[in-house]
Amino acid sequence: MKNIHFYALKGDLLSVLEAVERAEPLQYVLYDNSTKPDFPTYSRGSDIPNLGKSNLETGSTSTAYVVGLTTIPMKVDRIRGTDGRPRYCMDQSLNPDTVVFTPAGLWGDDIVLNGKVSTVSDSPIAQKLMRRFNTAFNNSFTRVKAFRVGPEAFALLKAGKRLTLSVHSARTFDLTTEPES
Repeated sequence: MKNIHFYALKGDLLSVLEAVERAEPLQYVLYDNSTKPDFPTYSRGSDIPNLGKSNLETGSTSTAYVVGLTTIPMKVDRIRGTDGRPRYCMDQSLNPDTVVFTPAGLWGDDIVLNGKVSTVSDSPIAQKLMRRFNTAFNNSFTRVKAFRVGPEAFALLKAGKRLTLSVHSARTFDLTTEPES
């Protein structure tokens, strides 16, 4: 399993993350690059700032976290920036026993942007994490077409709010409960 696409708000995500964390402790490390080798790290999903709110107008480019077991140290890549100075990158390529969690979520008051849990790795640990996330989503979310939709997000969908990939997407790309034609 490589991807789980979803629409969710904070309460929806908390139920999933708590379920995934019950099996064993996780670490959530900001997926980013920086001039410093230290990246914000959270031991619980509930500690992630602004969880369930997208910081960008497209769900797929919103803030993401590399998620792994606390027993496996995360590796950081050192590269040369365009200015010749060192930069540090946290990504999944150096951490094959991880998944990437992009929560996305509410944009403004009436748009929910899609989130995703994904991995590029076939490692047994990464695949086990994907199964844990998949089970948690299946237990509390509703499947609407190719997406899992959390209860709070589903209520917004039923109220006529937009669940979409990007604020700028045409409404024809919004998620609906209408059967596909």
